Amino acid sequence: IVNRDADLNAAGLNRAISNVIDPGMYVYPCETNPSGDVVLVCPGGGYHHVTVDKEGHDVATWLNVLGISAVVLKYRTRPEGVAKSRELDDPVLRAIERDAQQAMQTIKREATNWHIKLSRLGVMGFSAGSNLAIRLAMASVEEATPDFLALIYSSVPPGAGKAVDTSWPPVFFTHANDDTTTPMEGVLDLYDGC
Repeated sequence: IVNRDADLNAAGLNRAISNVIDPGMYVYPCETNPSGDVVLVCPGGGYHHVTVDKEGHDVATWLNVLGISAVVLKYRTRPEGVAKSRELDDPVLRAIERDAQQAMQTIKREATNWHIKLSRLGVMGFSAGSNLAIRLAMASVEEATPDFLALIYSSVPPGAGKAVDTSWPPVFFTHANDDTTTPMEGVLDLYDGC
């Protein structure tokens, strides 16, 4: 766990967790005026780390203020020295995708115990976390299908635009045109598909 110096939150945190081999979840049930909506928050980090505060805990706290319950996913990451891959058949990405599917299934199963209402269960992802959210929508695992997606500066899997059909959930996009880390082309392709 590395606490990075830039962009610290009010608590002085901007942690990045790497070498994750045991996935986990942090549950943030909304206690005040809950809407019944729940968001699985998937932080970014290029699948080499999980940006757990800025794109995780801080987002969950903000969603609670809006009356939305949240669950932050700490998914498995690439081992050090393993190169990035955006291929759909990458075994590391498949394992990370299973982490997200299992998280969705766990939220549905444990909703009562966690005092979460399940009127709608969506996924909000940041960068690589958006890639993961898109993979959930592309997968054919009915128990893990989100009701909506919020894609924040998304890294889009190859061919995602062509995978969109009438079964896809509503999608919210936000992306900067001058983003050099996650280029706009894949986002525009997916937007056109939607």
